[in-house]
Amino acid sequence: MNRFLFILSIIIILVSGRLMQVYKIPGYGFIILGLGTILVSLRRSYLGLRPWWGAPFKDIPKYFKKP
Repeated sequence: MNRFLFILSIIIILVSGRLMQVYKIPGYGFIILGLGTILVSLRRSYLGLRPWWGAPFKDIPKYFKKP
């Protein structure tokens, strides 16, 4: 997943979360949290980063750089 798709996906998830909030869909917070976790996991595997529990904070800027 390249940088453009990652940022676009974040925007789509946030907009869909807002729509779910407006239409009062129960559990929308858990849905958005799950989708966000899946998105970040895909991005980390695409960039070849280590798992979250073994990664330093210096990995964070890599999300927005070209691989």
